[in-house]
Amino acid sequence: MRQANHSASSIARGAMLAALAGALWVAPGTAHAEEVSPTGKGIAGGALLGAEVVTIPMALFNVQSGTAYAVGAGVGAVGGGVGGYFIEQSVSDGRVPVYMLAGGLALVIPSVVL
Repeated sequence: MRQANHSASSIARGAMLAALAGALWVAPGTAHAEEVSPTGKGIAGGALLGAEVVTIPMALFNVQSGTAYAVGAGVGAVGGGVGGYFIEQSVSDGRVPVYMLAGGLALVIPSVVL
C-alpha cells in the first residue's frame, strides 16, 4: 500500500514540474484587436431577433397553436433577416451586427422556455 502512495505522489510531483516548466516556457504575447467583419452576422442576428420578437409575445399571450408559432417565427425571421442585411450594408465597423447576433443568441433560451 505504501508503494502505491509513493508512486502517486511522484506522479503528482512530476505533473507539477511539467506544468511549471510549461508555464515558464510559454511567453505571453501581445494582444491586439482585429476588425470584425459584419458579413452574415446582421442577417443571422436579425433573423433570430425577428423570430423572437414574434414568438415571445405569443407565448406571453398563451397561444397554443404550433402552426401559429411556426408561421409567426418564419415571418419574423424573414423580416429580421432582411432588416439585418440592410443594417450590415449601412455600417462599416461591424459592431452593430455583432450586437444583434449576441442579442438574438441571448434571447433563444427565454423564447424556447416560454
